[in-house]
Amino acid sequence: MAQKLSIILMGRRYDISLLEAHSGVQEQCAWLHNGNIDIKDLLKAYIEKCQEYAELESQIENLSNQLEEWL
Repeated sequence: MAQKLSIILMGRRYDISLLEAHSGVQEQCAWLHNGNIDIKDLLKAYIEKCQEYAELESQIENLSNQLEEWL
């Protein structure tokens, strides 16, 4: 299985490593073996996941602020 994805966007190189990822990641990314990777689909999935984490972080921050107000 590929251990990292390397891409160059607008002259900058980005590496996404799977070496120290959660153990389930390598199983879920087994499709990397076939070599038919559409970089746009992979980047879209990555950006969507980043958006989910950003929204979750914002919600946690809002809850934390509300808890501080209530206490």
